[in-house]
Amino acid sequence: MADERSKHEIRLVFQGSIPFDTDEHAESWYMMLKEMVASQSPRATLNGQIIKMLEPCCGDKKGVLYGPHGPQIAQR
Repeated sequence: MADERSKHEIRLVFQGSIPFDTDEHAESWYMMLKEMVASQSPRATLNGQIIKMLEPCCGDKKGVLYGPHGPQIAQR
């Protein structure tokens, strides 16, 4: 008898970000996505959160890059 723990399963794993103008609009989309994901399988999962992000408005954009030599300031 085959070991059930070694059974392979095909899964779609994704990550995304969608901009919205209001919290309510974002919440309604989250609920729609949750229902759509659950309609495929009762074992399907959705991990999401609604956050407010501040982005640089103008000028040089600076960020921190992490690599083999540790954190470095990067300008774009």
